[in-house]
Amino acid sequence: MQIKTKRLQSIRQGSIVNHHYFGRALRTFLNSNDVFRLLPEGSWIEGGCLTLALTLKKWIPNSHLIAVTGSRGGAPAVQQHFVLLWQNVYLDGDGLAKADELLERMRILEDVTSPCLLSKTNIAAAIGNGIPRWKEIEQELLNRLTRKFGPFCPALLLV
Repeated sequence: MQIKTKRLQSIRQGSIVNHHYFGRALRTFLNSNDVFRLLPEGSWIEGGCLTLALTLKKWIPNSHLIAVTGSRGGAPAVQQHFVLLWQNVYLDGDGLAKADELLERMRILEDVTSPCLLSKTNIAAAIGNGIPRWKEIEQELLNRLTRKFGPFCPALLLV
């Protein structure tokens, strides 16, 4: 099963635009006051990405944790961001994206040099490099996600 939309996400005037209804719905849900307040600090993109990706992995069967690696400011390349991959769709705090859209966003909006997608992730190394994992909010986030959207259904990601 493949998403048929030409673009799932784009960047307009420095902002992300979701072209898929579930991408918009997920981003709106995550940024609602009740859900956003679960984060001890940062956002679902800046600091909460690993927690979100691991929570989405519990919700979506047969999905894969993916790391976006690259460098910032000339530093060595490290894991910069975590997303969830299901079929050919990447999910994170900004909604849904295809691989090229995600990498474009990391280059343009996150200032990551030469970003690439890694399926072999190292959570311990990511935490050591400053990406937090807040295990204590994963179950509550999963509960709220399930209350809002129900059990995962592939139809959510179809056009």
